[in-house]
Amino acid sequence: MTIEMQAFPVYYVFSSKGIQEYILRGNKLRWMIGGSNLVERLPVFFEELLSSLGFSKEEDYKVLSRAAGGVRMLFRSREQALKVARVMPLALSLYAPGLDFVQATLPIEVNLAKTMEAAEKKLQQRRNRVFPVFPVAGPLVERCPRSGLPSVGILSIDGDSELLDSSMKTKERAFRDAKKGLAEKTLPEKYSDLGLLFPSSFEEFQDEKKYVGVVHIDGNGLGKVIIEFLQKTMGDPDEKVAKYYTELSKAIENATVSSVKKALEPIIERTIDEKREVLPFRPLVCAGDDLTIVLRAEDAFSFAVTFLQEFENATEMELRKVGADAGSSFLTACAGIAYVKDNYPFVQAYSLCESLCSYAKDETQRKSSALAFWRVTTTTASEFKDIRERELHYEDTTLTMMPYVTGKNAASAGFPTTESLQCLLEAIKRMPRGSVRGLLADLYESSDKAIRSLERLCDVAKQRGDEKRAQEFLECLRNVTQNGNAGPLKADVLFTESNKKTPLLDAVELRSVEC
Repeated sequence: MTIEMQAFPVYYVFSSKGIQEYILRGNKLRWMIGGSNLVERLPVFFEELLSSLGFSKEEDYKVLSRAAGGVRMLFRSREQALKVARVMPLALSLYAPGLDFVQATLPIEVNLAKTMEAAEKKLQQRRNRVFPVFPVAGPLVERCPRSGLPSVGILSIDGDSELLDSSMKTKERAFRDAKKGLAEKTLPEKYSDLGLLFPSSFEEFQDEKKYVGVVHIDGNGLGKVIIEFLQKTMGDPDEKVAKYYTELSKAIENATVSSVKKALEPIIERTIDEKREVLPFRPLVCAGDDLTIVLRAEDAFSFAVTFLQEFENATEMELRKVGADAGSSFLTACAGIAYVKDNYPFVQAYSLCESLCSYAKDETQRKSSALAFWRVTTTTASEFKDIRERELHYEDTTLTMMPYVTGKNAASAGFPTTESLQCLLEAIKRMPRGSVRGLLADLYESSDKAIRSLERLCDVAKQRGDEKRAQEFLECLRNVTQNGNAGPLKADVLFTESNKKTPLLDAVELRSVEC
């Protein structure tokens, strides 16, 4: 350890957990916005707390990294770090009640890299701890209907009143105090002076079908990058480790934010062309390689695809700047999209999003950027793997080909691409809706009946002079299923040759939320 780093021999790490669940709890967009701003401002809250304790930056502590949801620091003494750790539960319960967290304080005994690695393991162990909920409800306390927790206030909007728990009350105050927060951070700079507004309720998304798309995206391989960083820097001076870790954290944050901005540009341009003032999206989480955003349903798929592609490009550029080794020159990511009604419980919607994202990761083994999606038509939604087994397997067929891959590794991933699905979607839009629905109904009976139905559909199209349209439909099906690439087009391109999977339902579901 060098002389400078000996002056800061204690490592402290704080990480909030369950951020998305905390933000989405309450099912009102205004509270999600308030929760999002509370999480985004956590680093500011941290500095204000340290200042109130009498600590000075660079004299009593050094900040290695700070992002929405967490901070990593070095302290001059163990007593200072422990003082912060002891105060944090009470301070955070006042700042953002209901937000869980974990923290760890370790002395730097060998070197900083070794200490950081040990701290991460300790955080993982502590994430399973259950936090108590305060205030404790007595027998005469009225509970908040939305959460079942003790009520501490009342919200009145347009003559309607409802009870609030402590978390909802704090989010409401944060929403009223916030200007644009995270949404402003992710808005491309060239649109910042146009007076565009961000929605504060789901009604402002202006979707006649009342569907919104909840998108959750998580990077692949960032943990591996961090582990390799810690292992590679074991013998380096602590100043170099601290500097490099700060640069790496900032690089990932920059890549995510720039990718969001580029993916939002086409949506903003359409909003301007349509002469609307309210933007049809609202970012809720954008921290590290993690993103959660609510959009108009018709924009969600294209946004996710563009983000995944831009994320690969941005991480390639940013990792090159800091000299990081990800086992590749860029990072990939996976996305889950839940299409839900605007009054659907958003904690459940996010849970489904997360399971869709995890499904895409597991199926592709995190080797390619990929996405999976689901339109919720029931009162509750379970994990996507359960949905897939229960609702997408009929007889000898599987009514989905998810996940769909995109980006630089798509060609070698062995899965259908988002581009081929979009091509199929456009072809379906040109087909008679009733004929496609009839074909879809036959899929639920048997693959043979579905193939015969598709043959009849093509014969009828030929008789009506629409043979070209039917051939384009078959060609797009073949592009997805990769069935009989070298031979003439036949109706069996509806399925993959080996395992009888079909993309038809996937495309029809997308059409139902985009048209």
